[in-house]
Amino acid sequence: MEKCVIEIVTLTDGNIIRFKAHGHLAVQDGTFSVQYEQEKDFVALHFNSSKFQMKRSGSANVSCTFSKGKKSTMLIGGYGQTGEIAVETTDYTLRRSSNACSVNLQYRLKFSDQLQSFQLKLKIKTSEEK
Repeated sequence: MEKCVIEIVTLTDGNIIRFKAHGHLAVQDGTFSVQYEQEKDFVALHFNSSKFQMKRSGSANVSCTFSKGKKSTMLIGGYGQTGEIAVETTDYTLRRSSNACSVNLQYRLKFSDQLQSFQLKLKIKTSEEK
């Protein structure tokens, strides 16, 4: 695994949330694996041209698989609580270059009383890129 910088911009309900972390990246057979910490929780991302998987472990536990045009379930837990949220992935694209990759992910969370749309833009740069 090589060192990398992860930048995530999330848009939802008119709000923009920015996150940046240092982590590790491995690429094997077209699948990217990224590991980093967020608020002292361990986060692992695995993605290729057709799907994006995320898993967060620690005080907040979240896992989900996203594939364009598919429905899935987000599993959540923490502080003694667990639950599921229905997810519909509306768009997913992966772009790569020699020292970086970027992901554009759009999805909707279907709560019992509302629908919430998210757009996530993720960029991962290896340490060689300036």
